Amino acid sequence: MNDLVVKQNTVGVITLKEITDLINVQHSKAMLKVEQLSKEPSFGEVAKMDTLNLNNVKVETYLLNKKQAIAVGAKLNNSLLMKVIDRLEELENQNKPKT
Repeated sequence: MNDLVVKQNTVGVITLKEITDLINVQHSKAMLKVEQLSKEPSFGEVAKMDTLNLNNVKVETYLLNKKQAIAVGAKLNNSLLMKVIDRLEELENQNKPKT
């Protein structure tokens, strides 16, 4: 688990758990898909972290950047990919300075 990456840069990132919750995909299957994708150099490095599921049970997940999240969303469920993109845009807008 790479806690340093998680603490250093949380702007513009999303957890795999959040993605699987958005698109109703089984998280354990998605974890396997990310492990496969992470073997491709173009996918880039991923960091593992712990998060809580809907039952407040700690689960391991991945922290993904925007590019990785879109790639994972496309692999998991093409018809719901737009939900992932919408959520990423929400996260980006939260971090924009307000004028």
